[in-house]
Amino acid sequence: MDGMGQLLAILSIGVLVVVVLVLAVAVQTLRAHEFGQTLRRYTEAWEHVRADLKIQAEEIRRLQSALRAEMAHVAQLQRKVLLVQGGSTKHMKLREDTQSR
Repeated sequence: MDGMGQLLAILSIGVLVVVVLVLAVAVQTLRAHEFGQTLRRYTEAWEHVRADLKIQAEEIRRLQSALRAEMAHVAQLQRKVLLVQGGSTKHMKLREDTQSR
């Protein structure tokens, strides 16, 4: 090979290396773009999950509050029942005492 042929071979190899590098950068750019899109989709999905969890947490707090109120109401009704039962027991004893006389 003469000097001109060697120079042409070296230039051809150099151009081939540059083309391969450009293709590698293009492939990496496409992968990065796909990764960015995937990351955006996951971020949006996570935001929806967080919003749903916030709504559910608020609903749980509301239900717990309602349950506490109902339990307090039941306790109040149980106290009233005990008072009424105690009063009617006393009333029954008074009737028995008056009837036995």
